[in-house]
Amino acid sequence: MISTHSALHPNIPWLALGRRFASSLTLALLSIASLNPRPLLAEENPSIRFDHAIDHFDRLEFYRMDDFGPPGSACHECSTPQHVNCNTSCYAEIPSLSLICSQRIRGISIGPFDRAERGLILNELFKSDAITISTDLGEESLDAPSISSESGNQDEDYAIDIKGLEGFKNSLIRASSSDKEEFTIRVGTEDFIVPLNPKIRDSLQRFIKQCPD
Repeated sequence: MISTHSALHPNIPWLALGRRFASSLTLALLSIASLNPRPLLAEENPSIRFDHAIDHFDRLEFYRMDDFGPPGSACHECSTPQHVNCNTSCYAEIPSLSLICSQRIRGISIGPFDRAERGLILNELFKSDAITISTDLGEESLDAPSISSESGNQDEDYAIDIKGLEGFKNSLIRASSSDKEEFTIRVGTEDFIVPLNPKIRDSLQRFIKQCPD
């Protein structure tokens, strides 16, 4: 789930795009990237470090608390799950990573991105068809058989959704058991750092327990 711009958001159905979409989109993205490859690919994207989690049973969403703004601002109430005064459109502008695990979906949703950012991430992601989870024990790659992307209300608010991650639960169990106080999920060109402070560790463990084997 990445709110209003995500195909995994509870209010928006999953965008079922298969590998035929991936192949055609890859060719288009390669063409776009080739127009100006060196400046775009030479810059290393900084890691996004989250410090706030919102638990929705079969989804665990990670955000940066500062992105919700100070108390009294338009989006501050959205930091509290299902707050009645939250304008859900706020989520479309806030960087986030969501883990989804149910009988139907085992996947990840990230965003928002503009068109150029999305192109770079998908281009890199399609090269390996995998995501990488890194802990103090090393790196583990998970095959990403289904990759999709769509925009929300704004044309530049793109989400990237991945589903069908085999071994997802076991990888999260290992990551949550790490002695290090964080682990990293790499999707394409983006690194997302998930802290393991006591609150987030508890949320992650609850999420893992309900995740079907």
